[in-house]
Amino acid sequence: MAQEIIQINKATPVGKRRVCAYTRVSSKSEDQENSLTYQIEAYTKMIMTNPSYEFCGVFVDDGVTGTSIYKRKEFQKMIDKALSGQIDLIITKSLSRFSRNTEDAINILRVLRNNNVEVYFETENISSFDMDSELVINVLSAHAANESKVISDNVRMSYAKNFKDKKAYFNPEQLYGYHRGKDGSIVIDEKEAEAVRLIYDLYLKDYTRQAIIDELDRRGLKPRFTKKWTFQAFRKILHNEKYMGAAYLQKTFVKGVRGKRLKNDGTLPTILIENNHPAIVSKEVWLAANEKLKQKAIQYQSQIQYDEKREGKICFNKSIYSGLFMCGKCGKNYNFKINNRGKTSESRIFHCASNRERKICENDDLPLDVIDIITLKVVNKIITNKKNFFDLLEESFNSKNDVEKKKKEIQELQEKIDVLQAKFKKYKDIDDEFYREVNKAYKEKLKPLCMKKVALENSISTATSVNDYLYQFKKVLSPYDRTISSLIDFPLNKVFSRVIIHDRDHITFVLGKAGDISTITSMDDDILIQAEPYLIRKTKHLLKYGIYIN
Repeated sequence: MAQEIIQINKATPVGKRRVCAYTRVSSKSEDQENSLTYQIEAYTKMIMTNPSYEFCGVFVDDGVTGTSIYKRKEFQKMIDKALSGQIDLIITKSLSRFSRNTEDAINILRVLRNNNVEVYFETENISSFDMDSELVINVLSAHAANESKVISDNVRMSYAKNFKDKKAYFNPEQLYGYHRGKDGSIVIDEKEAEAVRLIYDLYLKDYTRQAIIDELDRRGLKPRFTKKWTFQAFRKILHNEKYMGAAYLQKTFVKGVRGKRLKNDGTLPTILIENNHPAIVSKEVWLAANEKLKQKAIQYQSQIQYDEKREGKICFNKSIYSGLFMCGKCGKNYNFKINNRGKTSESRIFHCASNRERKICENDDLPLDVIDIITLKVVNKIITNKKNFFDLLEESFNSKNDVEKKKKEIQELQEKIDVLQAKFKKYKDIDDEFYREVNKAYKEKLKPLCMKKVALENSISTATSVNDYLYQFKKVLSPYDRTISSLIDFPLNKVFSRVIIHDRDHITFVLGKAGDISTITSMDDDILIQAEPYLIRKTKHLLKYGIYIN
């Protein structure tokens, strides 16, 4: 098969260098957030006011460590753009902001330099194009890496000392049901504790997950960290030993300076500290709930094994559609289940998550076999007509990423900012309590307007180009030069943003991720609409399905 080469070109004014800035803060504290806002504004102004520069944006990683490039999405995005010929110069505050890892720093700088992309470090006043820059960068990177290692070692020693002294610490502000008292002690939040006790009580009384959530909502007991209760949220509450007043030491650990936090499955010793803080439920209740969780997990594992009669099916892995199909009535996902498992009447069903326990949503179940068939047909239609679909995606992307609209919004914001700044300057030198309060109010109004303006300017400069957008689709589809017979290994989630089940007889496959799918309420704008007959309890149905170019 001939390899497809995709070229990405971008025109720029002759003589101008395409310049961007990179900045990073490793925590989300208010001081660091304010510093980040200032840095974005400063870099934007510095680059845009230089007549020799073309502004290519400010790439920002907020609350991310510098020891690993893999956690820094904006950093990776910036490097990708630089290597594709869209950036000539990267400006950053210091080497430690760029990378605290010597090997990463040197390798990335070498690759960038080989592609004629310069990196300038303001604090150190060095350029990656300097003759001796690699030696200097090597020394400075080693220093930054050592600083990270020292911090990591200190934290690890602190954990080891706590383990030896049998002292358990945790932040109660991050745990539902608890908060920190005025004296710094861990205290129970009684309103939230009511929800925790109810979850344990109902779970042990064999209430279903949905029934527990419904009862929490009925009583007005809200989660702290999310808008609504989820299965994962109360499952974590059932698993967490802290609700019985205990705390495990070394449940997790970090391997090395750059490593991920891993679950401790016996690599290090663990110890349970009982009576560490006030308990919300008793030890007996917690143990009973966790034994029940364990037994249900064992039962589930024994049920998900598929026998030989499944091998003839197009799709027998239930996760292939995970998170992709959604209900057009209520917006929840469609989930997989098996009815009458092990019997001659066994059937695979797709149903709306709202109807898990009882009929709430008006949308009906669908046999999964017909979903397999139509999905395979749509995928093969795209594979055999790739060029036409790429053209349609490009047209849709350009219409939904209107730069002129964003520029107009920036102009309107600037007019509002100018009015407020004029009022601010009028009173800023008056030494009077009343006018200080007035100026404070003006300043508070200015901040969100300035932030929004900078965000819009930045979105224009760092936005994915149409070439980058299409490149992702071409990369996914390039291995497929002929129709396929199985969906098991096909990356559905990278091709379709969603599949909307309007009702039992109408389904839309949403191709692309350029626009808001909440506006898709019917098949009126679908293309290539086809129909697939199927049976439900001997009743004939005709399922119409089409593709929406997003």
